[in-house]
Amino acid sequence: MMNVSKRLHIPLKTGLFFSDVKVDVAQILINTVDKNKNIYTIKQYSDSHKARLLQDTIGRPNTADCISYEKRDLIPNCPITKSDIIHAKDI
Repeated sequence: MMNVSKRLHIPLKTGLFFSDVKVDVAQILINTVDKNKNIYTIKQYSDSHKARLLQDTIGRPNTADCISYEKRDLIPNCPITKSDIIHAKDI
């Protein structure tokens, strides 16, 4: 069984929060947006951004629903593809 404890996040004056992990022996893994977006071409990133904007415009459906809408042509003149939606989720 995993030992789960609460971690205190302290706000800085800049608005960011941090957690002092000096005494912890655990590992913390973080994926950043920059790391994720750097694996795509500029066009793929731009298209995924358009996909995210479209998702926001149509009421933020989950990824599966948005792919379904695109696949069944439920969005007139839809400029995005399934891969754009998947890339947007990844980024």
